[in-house]
Amino acid sequence: MKSLGVEFFFVDSHGLVNGDPYPIYDVYAPVVTQSGAVAFARDPLSSSQVWSSESGYPGHARYREFYRDLGWDRDFDYIKDHILPDGSRVNTGLKYRRVTGETNRKDYYDPYHARVQVQDHARHFVKTRLDHGQRLAKRFKRAPIITAPFDAELFGHWWFEGPLFLSAVFKEIQAQEGRIKAYTAAEVIDSGEALQEITPSASTWGAGGYHSVWLNPENDVLLGHYEEIHQRMQTLVAMSATFGPGQHRAARQAGREALLAQASDWAFLITKDTAGHFARRQVATHIRDFFTVEKMAREGEIDEVLLKEIEDRDNIFPDIDLEVFAPFEQS
Repeated sequence: MKSLGVEFFFVDSHGLVNGDPYPIYDVYAPVVTQSGAVAFARDPLSSSQVWSSESGYPGHARYREFYRDLGWDRDFDYIKDHILPDGSRVNTGLKYRRVTGETNRKDYYDPYHARVQVQDHARHFVKTRLDHGQRLAKRFKRAPIITAPFDAELFGHWWFEGPLFLSAVFKEIQAQEGRIKAYTAAEVIDSGEALQEITPSASTWGAGGYHSVWLNPENDVLLGHYEEIHQRMQTLVAMSATFGPGQHRAARQAGREALLAQASDWAFLITKDTAGHFARRQVATHIRDFFTVEKMAREGEIDEVLLKEIEDRDNIFPDIDLEVFAPFEQS
């Protein structure tokens, strides 16, 4: 991985503790892999305090309720001028309710009380990290590295007060005057401390912790298509030195379709049956369009009208470089 410019990456806890050999500092120190890239494993206690559906901070009664929106809560005559022209209700972003509890009768949201709660949770989060760190330091005879990564969409999206929480956490860390410090992963690596070499195990932090969300009887048919796409893109790269302008254009579009077809959300949506029909249709369209433009590039017979139609529809990565699909030797 390091040969590809990946200096470090993050894994879930079991990706490290199930690695070979067992990490001598558990998940509380980064490790170096055979490739030279450094792996950080997330701390399960930090994760549960924020993400747990039962005890996580975002579920506190004072915080704004994500699932209640004025576009659905108010009667039609009141909201009709603020939803779709055909009368279909949509989220407006105006959310007047707070979590309240396990009830549909949600109380009104109070921003002041929410901000007070943010400060309490920030102090609690830092204190528990400090207490845990002190226990770990006695156990390992060294300062632990507590890794606390979270999905970016949590902060400000699912958890409206999340950005305020992050700000409060860093201010609280500063207030501790050196008893606990915040570092980036790069700063930890640059400290020069010797790292244990470990081969992490396969893992994800998706449901179940492994790959069952992305590979199961509901979506495994995609794997064969992905493998063929992968092989055909490598062939195009090998041939590209002889391509004319039209072939290069078609080959670049093939690269875009390859990336879009392999987006992990398609398999996820199919597994969860969340807009599963939409996901199947979209991934099938990208696979179809890939083979269409790949054939143009390979055979040199360019259908200008069809190619432009596909380009206009899928115009992500305008400066895509075919070399990203070239084979590489894993170190």
